[in-house]
Amino acid sequence: MARVTKRINSQDVAERAGVSRATVSYVLNGRNDVAIPEATRQRVLEAARAMNYLPDPAARALVTGKMHVVALWIAVLEPMIYTHILQEIERQMEGESYERVICRMQSLREERNRRVIVTRWPVDGILACDGKEHVRAFLETRGTGQHPAIVSIGPYAATDADDCVTVNLEKGFHEAVHHFAYRGRKRIAFLVSEWGNSPEEPRRRGYEKAMAEIGREKEIIPISKAGAQETYRYLSHYIQAHGCPDAMVCFSDDMALGAYRALRELGRKIPEDTALIGCDGCPELDYLDTPLASIAQPLEAMCQTGWEFLRQRIEEMEPVRERRYVELDPILQWRASAG
Repeated sequence: MARVTKRINSQDVAERAGVSRATVSYVLNGRNDVAIPEATRQRVLEAARAMNYLPDPAARALVTGKMHVVALWIAVLEPMIYTHILQEIERQMEGESYERVICRMQSLREERNRRVIVTRWPVDGILACDGKEHVRAFLETRGTGQHPAIVSIGPYAATDADDCVTVNLEKGFHEAVHHFAYRGRKRIAFLVSEWGNSPEEPRRRGYEKAMAEIGREKEIIPISKAGAQETYRYLSHYIQAHGCPDAMVCFSDDMALGAYRALRELGRKIPEDTALIGCDGCPELDYLDTPLASIAQPLEAMCQTGWEFLRQRIEEMEPVRERRYVELDPILQWRASAG
Protein backbone atom coordinates (compact mmCIF):
# COMPACT_ATOMS: atom_id res chain seq x y z
CA MET A 1 0.00 0.00 0.00
CA ALA A 2 1.38 3.40 -1.05
CA ARG A 3 2.49 5.65 1.75
CA VAL A 4 0.61 8.96 1.94
CA THR A 5 2.83 11.97 2.59
CA LYS A 6 1.30 14.60 4.82
CA ARG A 7 1.14 18.02 3.21
CA ILE A 8 2.95 20.69 5.18
CA ASN A 9 0.68 23.52 6.30
CA SER A 10 1.18 26.87 8.01
CA GLN A 11 0.57 25.34 11.46
CA ASP A 12 3.56 23.04 10.93
CA VAL A 13 5.71 26.04 10.02
CA ALA A 14 4.42 27.93 13.06
CA GLU A 15 5.33 25.08 15.41
CA ARG A 16 8.82 24.77 13.98
CA ALA A 17 9.43 28.53 14.16
CA GLY A 18 7.88 28.82 17.62
CA VAL A 19 5.34 31.46 16.58
CA SER A 20 1.60 31.67 16.02
CA ARG A 21 -0.08 30.63 12.79
CA ALA A 22 -1.17 34.24 12.31
CA THR A 23 2.46 35.38 12.43
CA VAL A 24 3.35 32.88 9.71
CA SER A 25 0.52 34.27 7.60
CA TYR A 26 1.64 37.87 8.14
CA VAL A 27 5.25 37.09 7.19
CA LEU A 28 4.60 34.90 4.14
CA ASN A 29 1.95 37.24 2.76
CA GLY A 30 4.30 40.20 3.03
CA ARG A 31 2.02 42.17 5.36
CA ASN A 32 3.64 45.47 6.29
CA ASP A 33 0.76 46.76 8.42
CA VAL A 34 1.69 44.43 11.29
CA ALA A 35 4.89 44.97 13.28
CA ILE A 36 6.95 41.75 13.14
CA PRO A 37 10.48 41.76 14.62
CA GLU A 38 13.11 41.06 11.98
CA ALA A 39 14.48 38.08 13.92
CA THR A 40 10.99 36.54 14.05
CA ARG A 41 10.45 37.15 10.34
CA GLN A 42 13.73 35.46 9.45
CA ARG A 43 12.89 32.49 11.71
CA VAL A 44 9.57 32.00 9.89
CA LEU A 45 11.20 32.25 6.46
CA GLU A 46 13.92 29.76 7.43
CA ALA A 47 11.33 27.31 8.77
CA ALA A 48 9.25 27.59 5.60
CA ARG A 49 12.33 26.99 3.41
CA ALA A 50 13.49 24.04 5.49
CA MET A 51 10.05 22.39 5.25
CA ASN A 52 9.56 23.27 1.53
CA TYR A 53 6.32 24.97 2.46
CA LEU A 54 4.34 26.70 -0.27
CA PRO A 55 1.25 28.69 0.72
CA ASP A 56 -2.05 27.49 -0.73
CA PRO A 57 -3.03 30.27 -3.16
CA ALA A 58 -6.74 29.58 -2.81
CA ALA A 59 -6.56 29.74 1.00
CA ARG A 60 -4.47 32.88 0.84
CA ALA A 61 -7.03 34.48 -1.49
CA LEU A 62 -9.82 33.74 0.97
CA VAL A 63 -7.88 35.42 3.78
CA THR A 64 -6.44 38.42 1.91
CA GLY A 65 -9.12 38.93 -0.74
CA LYS A 66 -6.39 38.88 -3.41
CA MET A 67 -5.18 36.20 -5.82
CA HIS A 68 -1.66 37.69 -6.08
CA VAL A 69 -1.92 37.29 -9.86
CA VAL A 70 -1.53 40.05 -12.45
CA ALA A 71 -2.51 39.74 -16.11
CA LEU A 72 -0.19 41.22 -18.73
CA TRP A 73 -2.18 41.98 -21.87
CA ILE A 74 -0.21 42.32 -25.10
CA ALA A 75 -1.92 43.52 -28.29
CA VAL A 76 0.14 41.23 -30.54
CA LEU A 77 3.32 39.21 -30.06
CA GLU A 78 4.99 39.42 -33.47
CA PRO A 79 6.80 42.82 -33.47
CA MET A 80 10.12 42.79 -31.61
CA ILE A 81 9.09 45.65 -29.34
CA TYR A 82 6.55 43.58 -27.41
CA THR A 83 9.18 41.05 -26.39
CA HIS A 84 11.23 43.90 -24.93
CA ILE A 85 8.18 45.36 -23.19
CA LEU A 86 7.49 42.01 -21.50
CA GLN A 87 11.13 41.76 -20.44
CA GLU A 88 11.05 45.26 -18.97
CA ILE A 89 7.81 44.57 -17.07
CA GLU A 90 9.35 41.39 -15.67
CA ARG A 91 12.38 43.42 -14.58
CA GLN A 92 10.18 46.00 -12.86
CA MET A 93 8.19 43.28 -11.08
CA GLU A 94 11.23 41.27 -10.00
CA GLY A 95 10.95 40.35 -6.35
CA GLU A 96 7.23 41.10 -6.19
CA SER A 97 4.84 38.50 -4.80
CA TYR A 98 2.59 38.51 -7.87
CA GLU A 99 2.42 35.75 -10.45
CA ARG A 100 2.07 36.89 -14.05
CA VAL A 101 -0.34 35.61 -16.69
CA ILE A 102 0.54 36.73 -20.22
CA CYS A 103 -2.45 37.10 -22.54
CA ARG A 104 -2.52 38.01 -26.21
CA MET A 105 -5.47 40.16 -27.22
CA GLN A 106 -7.52 38.24 -29.77
CA SER A 107 -10.04 39.48 -32.32
CA LEU A 108 -12.37 41.86 -30.50
CA ARG A 109 -15.34 40.55 -32.51
CA GLU A 110 -14.55 36.98 -31.47
CA GLU A 111 -14.25 37.98 -27.82
CA ARG A 112 -17.52 39.90 -27.86
CA ASN A 113 -19.25 36.86 -29.32
CA ARG A 114 -17.90 34.74 -26.45
CA ARG A 115 -18.66 37.56 -23.99
CA VAL A 116 -15.15 37.10 -22.64
CA ILE A 117 -12.47 39.77 -22.89
CA VAL A 118 -8.98 38.26 -23.18
CA THR A 119 -8.88 35.97 -20.14
CA ARG A 120 -11.03 34.03 -17.69
CA TRP A 121 -8.29 33.97 -15.05
CA PRO A 122 -9.21 35.68 -11.77
CA VAL A 123 -6.58 38.40 -11.32
CA ASP A 124 -5.99 41.34 -9.00
CA GLY A 125 -5.06 43.71 -11.79
CA ILE A 126 -4.33 44.07 -15.48
CA LEU A 127 -1.42 45.84 -17.16
CA ALA A 128 -2.43 46.26 -20.81
CA CYS A 129 0.06 47.27 -23.48
CA ASP A 130 -1.66 48.99 -26.42
CA GLY A 131 -4.95 47.46 -27.64
CA LYS A 132 -7.07 50.36 -26.41
CA GLU A 133 -10.21 48.91 -28.02
CA HIS A 134 -9.86 45.77 -25.89
CA VAL A 135 -9.33 47.84 -22.75
CA ARG A 136 -12.47 49.85 -23.45
CA ALA A 137 -14.46 46.68 -24.13
CA PHE A 138 -13.27 45.29 -20.81
CA LEU A 139 -14.29 48.50 -19.01
CA GLU A 140 -17.80 48.13 -20.46
CA THR A 141 -18.13 44.61 -19.05
CA ARG A 142 -16.44 45.39 -15.72
CA GLY A 143 -18.66 48.26 -14.68
CA THR A 144 -17.72 51.45 -12.88
CA GLY A 145 -15.44 51.28 -9.85
CA GLN A 146 -15.09 47.49 -9.85
CA HIS A 147 -12.00 45.32 -9.73
CA PRO A 148 -9.73 44.15 -11.20
CA ALA A 149 -8.00 47.45 -11.79
CA ILE A 150 -6.61 48.03 -15.27
CA VAL A 151 -3.72 50.28 -16.27
CA SER A 152 -3.12 50.95 -19.96
CA ILE A 153 0.38 51.65 -21.31
CA GLY A 154 1.96 52.25 -24.71
CA PRO A 155 1.48 54.55 -27.71
CA TYR A 156 -2.03 53.14 -28.17
CA ALA A 157 -3.06 53.25 -24.53
CA ALA A 158 -6.68 53.79 -23.52
CA THR A 159 -7.04 57.16 -21.79
CA ASP A 160 -10.21 56.00 -20.04
CA ALA A 161 -8.52 53.11 -18.21
CA ASP A 162 -8.03 53.44 -14.45
CA ASP A 163 -4.60 54.91 -15.22
CA CYS A 164 -2.84 55.59 -18.51
CA VAL A 165 0.84 55.87 -19.47
CA THR A 166 1.28 56.72 -23.13
CA VAL A 167 4.05 57.76 -25.56
CA ASN A 168 3.82 60.73 -27.95
CA LEU A 169 5.17 59.13 -31.13
CA GLU A 170 3.73 61.94 -33.24
CA LYS A 171 6.41 64.21 -31.78
CA GLY A 172 9.15 61.72 -32.65
CA PHE A 173 8.12 61.35 -36.30
CA HIS A 174 7.77 65.10 -36.64
CA GLU A 175 11.31 65.58 -35.36
CA ALA A 176 12.72 62.81 -37.58
CA VAL A 177 11.35 64.42 -40.76
CA HIS A 178 12.79 67.79 -39.81
CA HIS A 179 16.14 66.12 -39.13
CA PHE A 180 16.21 64.64 -42.64
CA ALA A 181 15.18 67.95 -44.20
CA TYR A 182 17.94 69.75 -42.30
CA ARG A 183 20.40 67.20 -43.65
CA GLY A 184 19.36 68.10 -47.21
CA ARG A 185 17.14 65.11 -47.97
CA LYS A 186 14.58 65.96 -50.65
CA ARG A 187 12.42 62.84 -51.06
CA ILE A 188 11.37 61.70 -47.60
CA ALA A 189 9.06 58.68 -47.59
CA PHE A 190 6.96 57.09 -44.83
CA LEU A 191 6.87 53.28 -44.74
CA VAL A 192 3.74 52.17 -42.95
CA SER A 193 1.66 49.03 -42.47
CA GLU A 194 -1.88 49.06 -43.83
CA TRP A 195 -3.09 48.79 -40.23
CA GLY A 196 -1.37 52.05 -39.27
CA ASN A 197 -2.11 53.94 -42.48
CA SER A 198 -4.88 56.26 -41.34
CA PRO A 199 -4.92 60.07 -40.95
CA GLU A 200 -5.56 59.70 -37.19
CA GLU A 201 -2.51 57.49 -36.61
CA PRO A 202 0.02 59.47 -34.48
CA ARG A 203 3.07 58.38 -36.49
CA ARG A 204 1.44 59.41 -39.76
CA ARG A 205 0.22 62.68 -38.23
CA GLY A 206 3.75 63.58 -37.18
CA TYR A 207 5.12 62.75 -40.63
CA GLU A 208 2.45 64.69 -42.55
CA LYS A 209 2.62 67.72 -40.28
CA ALA A 210 6.39 68.00 -40.72
CA MET A 211 6.20 67.46 -44.50
CA ALA A 212 3.70 70.30 -44.76
CA GLU A 213 5.94 72.54 -42.69
CA ILE A 214 8.97 71.95 -44.91
CA GLY A 215 6.90 72.29 -48.08
CA ARG A 216 7.60 68.80 -49.46
CA GLU A 217 5.25 66.39 -51.17
CA LYS A 218 4.49 63.44 -48.93
CA GLU A 219 5.24 59.91 -50.10
CA ILE A 220 3.42 57.21 -48.12
CA ILE A 221 4.39 53.63 -48.94
CA PRO A 222 1.74 51.26 -47.49
CA ILE A 223 2.77 47.65 -46.89
CA SER A 224 0.33 44.87 -46.01
CA LYS A 225 2.03 43.90 -42.73
CA ALA A 226 4.51 45.58 -40.41
CA GLY A 227 7.03 42.73 -40.60
CA ALA A 228 10.59 42.73 -41.93
CA GLN A 229 9.97 40.10 -44.58
CA GLU A 230 6.90 41.80 -46.08
CA THR A 231 8.68 45.18 -46.08
CA TYR A 232 11.75 43.72 -47.80
CA ARG A 233 9.72 42.11 -50.57
CA TYR A 234 7.37 45.00 -51.25
CA LEU A 235 9.97 47.76 -51.02
CA SER A 236 12.30 45.97 -53.46
CA HIS A 237 9.55 46.02 -56.12
CA TYR A 238 8.48 49.56 -55.22
CA ILE A 239 11.98 51.00 -55.67
CA GLN A 240 12.45 49.25 -59.00
CA ALA A 241 9.15 50.70 -60.21
CA HIS A 242 9.27 54.21 -58.72
CA GLY A 243 12.89 54.94 -57.91
CA CYS A 244 14.27 55.29 -54.40
CA PRO A 245 13.63 58.00 -51.79
CA ASP A 246 16.73 59.52 -50.23
CA ALA A 247 15.24 59.21 -46.72
CA MET A 248 12.73 56.88 -45.10
CA VAL A 249 10.94 57.00 -41.76
CA CYS A 250 9.56 53.56 -40.87
CA PHE A 251 6.47 52.71 -38.84
CA SER A 252 8.43 50.16 -36.78
CA ASP A 253 11.90 48.74 -36.26
CA ASP A 254 10.77 45.51 -37.94
CA MET A 255 9.94 47.48 -41.09
CA ALA A 256 13.26 49.34 -40.86
CA LEU A 257 15.12 46.01 -40.87
CA GLY A 258 13.23 44.92 -43.99
CA ALA A 259 13.98 48.25 -45.68
CA TYR A 260 17.65 47.95 -44.69
CA ARG A 261 18.01 44.63 -46.50
CA ALA A 262 16.09 45.81 -49.58
CA LEU A 263 18.27 48.92 -49.91
CA ARG A 264 21.48 46.94 -49.48
CA GLU A 265 20.52 44.34 -52.09
CA LEU A 266 19.64 47.08 -54.57
CA GLY A 267 23.07 48.61 -54.12
CA ARG A 268 21.95 51.66 -52.12
CA LYS A 269 24.43 52.93 -49.53
CA ILE A 270 23.07 53.77 -46.07
CA PRO A 271 22.99 56.65 -45.23
CA GLU A 272 24.85 58.15 -48.22
CA ASP A 273 22.14 57.27 -50.78
CA THR A 274 19.20 56.71 -48.45
CA ALA A 275 18.94 57.66 -44.79
CA LEU A 276 16.79 55.40 -42.62
CA ILE A 277 15.11 55.51 -39.22
CA GLY A 278 12.82 53.00 -37.51
CA CYS A 279 10.50 53.28 -34.55
CA ASP A 280 10.42 51.49 -31.17
CA GLY A 281 14.05 51.45 -30.03
CA CYS A 282 14.83 47.72 -30.17
CA PRO A 283 18.50 47.13 -29.19
CA GLU A 284 19.00 44.67 -32.09
CA LEU A 285 19.26 47.64 -34.47
CA ASP A 286 22.60 48.66 -32.97
CA TYR A 287 24.35 45.47 -34.18
CA LEU A 288 24.10 45.92 -37.96
CA ASP A 289 27.05 46.97 -40.13
CA THR A 290 25.37 50.37 -40.28
CA PRO A 291 23.49 50.72 -36.98
CA LEU A 292 19.88 51.75 -37.51
CA ALA A 293 18.48 54.91 -35.94
CA SER A 294 15.16 54.65 -34.14
CA ILE A 295 12.40 56.68 -32.54
CA ALA A 296 12.51 54.79 -29.25
CA GLN A 297 9.73 54.21 -26.77
CA PRO A 298 10.99 54.99 -23.22
CA LEU A 299 10.34 51.44 -22.02
CA GLU A 300 11.86 51.71 -18.56
CA ALA A 301 9.86 54.81 -17.60
CA MET A 302 6.68 53.51 -19.24
CA CYS A 303 6.74 50.07 -17.60
CA GLN A 304 7.95 51.35 -14.23
CA THR A 305 5.21 53.98 -14.03
CA GLY A 306 2.52 51.60 -15.29
CA TRP A 307 3.41 48.88 -12.80
CA GLU A 308 3.66 51.36 -9.92
CA PHE A 309 0.18 52.70 -10.71
CA LEU A 310 -1.28 49.18 -10.87
CA ARG A 311 0.48 48.00 -7.70
CA GLN A 312 -0.88 50.97 -5.78
CA ARG A 313 -4.43 50.26 -6.95
CA ILE A 314 -4.16 46.58 -6.04
CA GLU A 315 -2.64 47.07 -2.61
CA GLU A 316 -4.73 50.07 -1.59
CA MET A 317 -7.95 48.47 -2.90
CA GLU A 318 -9.05 52.00 -3.76
CA PRO A 319 -11.48 52.02 -6.70
CA VAL A 320 -12.28 55.74 -6.40
CA ARG A 321 -8.69 56.99 -6.72
CA GLU A 322 -8.46 59.80 -9.27
CA ARG A 323 -7.45 58.63 -12.75
CA ARG A 324 -3.80 59.35 -13.59
CA TYR A 325 -2.52 60.19 -17.08
CA VAL A 326 1.15 60.39 -18.02
CA GLU A 327 2.47 61.22 -21.49
CA LEU A 328 6.11 60.41 -22.19
CA ASP A 329 8.26 61.71 -25.02
CA PRO A 330 10.08 59.26 -27.29
CA ILE A 331 13.87 59.07 -27.30
CA LEU A 332 15.51 59.82 -30.68
CA GLN A 333 18.39 57.37 -31.11
CA TRP A 334 20.53 59.00 -33.80
CA ARG A 335 22.64 56.12 -35.11
CA ALA A 336 24.66 56.00 -38.34
CA SER A 337 21.73 55.18 -40.65
CA ALA A 338 20.16 58.61 -40.10
CA GLY A 339 23.09 60.42 -41.68
